[in-house]
Amino acid sequence: MKSYAPFFIAFFSFVCTCSFAQPSENIIPNASISSNDVVRLDEPNHNDDAIASYYVEEHINMNFGGRITSYEVSCLSMISTQDLGPNNVRVIKPKYLKAKPVVKNKMAIQPLATKAVIPKPIALEIKVPERKKDYVEIDITSTYERILEKGYESVDMLYKVANRHFFNGDLVAAAKWYSKLFELSKEVDSVYNYRFAQCLKAVGQTDKADQLMKVYENTIIAK
Repeated sequence: MKSYAPFFIAFFSFVCTCSFAQPSENIIPNASISSNDVVRLDEPNHNDDAIASYYVEEHINMNFGGRITSYEVSCLSMISTQDLGPNNVRVIKPKYLKAKPVVKNKMAIQPLATKAVIPKPIALEIKVPERKKDYVEIDITSTYERILEKGYESVDMLYKVANRHFFNGDLVAAAKWYSKLFELSKEVDSVYNYRFAQCLKAVGQTDKADQLMKVYENTIIAK
C-alpha cells in the first residue's frame, strides 16, 4: 500500500489544480456570450444597477469524472468566450449589492418599506457560429464543357452540355454543342431534332431548322 502513496498524492494534486484554476488567457474584453452559456438569476428581485459582479462556473464533463473551474468578474465583457465543447456548460450567476437601510434621524431607525421590484431582463447577444462546408461543390457540366473545348469529345458529354445550355435559355451555345453531337452520332433521339431546330432558328439558320422540324414531325406521326 505504501508504494501507491506517491501516485495518489500526485493525482489529487492535479485534480485540485484543475478545479480551482483561474482562466486568464481566455478573458476577452467586449466579447459576446456564446450560445452554450447558461445565465441563472438566483435573486430575481434586483435590477441591473444592483449587480456587483458575476460569478462564473465552467463545468467540463470527461469520460472519467469532470472538473469545475470558477472565477469572478466585474462585467459581462470579461467573461471567457472559449467554446467549451458539447455536453459542457458555462454558468453565470450575478452577485447583487445589499440594500442599506435609510436613516431619517439619529434617534430612530425606520425600517425599509418593502416594495415589489420588477426585475429588468438582461439582454444577451447570442451569436451562433456559422457552419463551414465540409465538402466541395463541383459543377460537373462545366467540367465537361472545358474538356470538350480541348477537343476531347464524347456523345455523353455533348448531350449533357448541350441540354444544359438549352434549358438555361442560351440557345446560341446549345446550337454549338448540338451541332457537334449530330456530327459525332448518327443515332439521335427525335426530340433532339426539335431542340436543335430551335437553336438553329436562334442563330439564323432557318433553312436547316425547317429540315430538322420536318424530320421531327414525321417521326412523331410515324409513332
